[in-house]
Amino acid sequence: MKESVDEGVYNGINCWLLITETDTLYDSELTTSKSILYLSKSPVQGIRMETYMNDILIYAYDFNETSTTDPGTTGEIDPNTVISSETITVAAGTFRDCMKAKTTNTVSGNTMTLYMWAHASVPVWGLVKSESYIGEELTSTTELTAYGG
Repeated sequence: MKESVDEGVYNGINCWLLITETDTLYDSELTTSKSILYLSKSPVQGIRMETYMNDILIYAYDFNETSTTDPGTTGEIDPNTVISSETITVAAGTFRDCMKAKTTNTVSGNTMTLYMWAHASVPVWGLVKSESYIGEELTSTTELTAYGG
C-alpha cells in the first residue's frame, strides 16, 4: 500500500489530496485500487471522496449536498446500490442499521465488487467499513477506527 499527500483544486477550492493506492496481483493481472480524499486547505474539511479500480471511478461522494458535480451529487450512497441494512462491529464500535451498498464493475475481464457500510451517526461521509473484491478474492478492507461521535 502506498500513501501520499498532494495538492489540487476541486470546484475552485484549493485542496490537500490524501491518496491511498493498493496493487493486487490476481490471475497474473495487476489491479490498482486508489482512494482520494479531497480536504479544503482553509478551513481544513472534507470536500470529496473518490474510489477507483484500475483508473475507473467506481464511487464518489461530494460532502456538499448542493454540489453540481457528477457523480456524488447528493452526498449520499446511491439508493440503487443499497442491498441491506446490517449491524456491524469495527474498532470504532458497533453500528446498528448500517446501509450496506454494493457496486460491481468488470475491468479487463475481471469482476470487481465494492461493498460499503455507512451510518448516519458517522461524520463527513458516514463510511464505517468497505471491502473490495476481485472475483471472490478479498483485495482490500477499510474500517473506521475512531470518530468524534
